Amino acid sequence: MQELTTDQLKEILKAPVIKGTPEQIRLLALRVKELRDLNGKEWVAANAGQLLEQWERVLSRMVTET
Repeated sequence: MQELTTDQLKEILKAPVIKGTPEQIRLLALRVKELRDLNGKEWVAANAGQLLEQWERVLSRMVTET
């Protein structure tokens, strides 16, 4: 299974910037690829905003918990 690059992830999620460390972004890319494989490109595109909102909530929780 080939991983998504950061540029591919930005394109898929229509985001000029994705917050997080390189490792965190790699994990997001893996999850987005899984969602794309399961639900299709159209589903990911339609839910890109919500996926980014959820990602930012995850990151803020990680900061709060440390």
